[in-house]
Amino acid sequence: MMKVTFSSYDVFPNVEIRSRGIFSDQFIKIGMKTFHDACKWVNDLPYDYNSDMVDSQLIFTEKKGICLTKHGAIARLAEELGEPIRKNIGFFRLNNEIYTGIANLLSKYGLDYIPQIDCFLQYQDHCIDLTEGNCTGKNKPIDEFDFIVPVAAEISMDEKITLYMEYIEKYADFEPKFKTAGIDKILTALSECTAEMQARCCITTS
Repeated sequence: MMKVTFSSYDVFPNVEIRSRGIFSDQFIKIGMKTFHDACKWVNDLPYDYNSDMVDSQLIFTEKKGICLTKHGAIARLAEELGEPIRKNIGFFRLNNEIYTGIANLLSKYGLDYIPQIDCFLQYQDHCIDLTEGNCTGKNKPIDEFDFIVPVAAEISMDEKITLYMEYIEKYADFEPKFKTAGIDKILTALSECTAEMQARCCITTS
């Protein structure tokens, strides 16, 4: 397991935002002048699920976001401005320690935990989480991961599912319960856990 120490977004180059594409134009439109301005605006957005969990543009119209959309928007902005900032997906063990009450749901499937994904940005040797300080419904920040995978600034839902299925096979190598349960049951359990987290998140941010 890998433990990550997160840095403030102040480690990013504080470059001026110029019109270079869809995301830079969107940030300029809402009055952001520098990269740090954009990061602060994204960090300050309420943590809540977007109507499409992988469409980062929705943060501008829905004024909220989760780890995928928040970090996706800043990673896209970095791409447009030519800054070497990448997005990582980290696989962690979602259990009752992280999310109170999730054990009751997992017990139906004979599981002690289920792999879930979080994401964050990386610049040089620094890792940055733009959901830090947000009310996410979790009992603590996620900073321990079994796997960390660099991904594109935005990935489709199909790509997200394919990646998840690939890493479930890696979990099955050291957790026999996942091999016994099978991918269909695991995906069903994941869907129910996500729905539970989304409902709890909506309650805490309303």
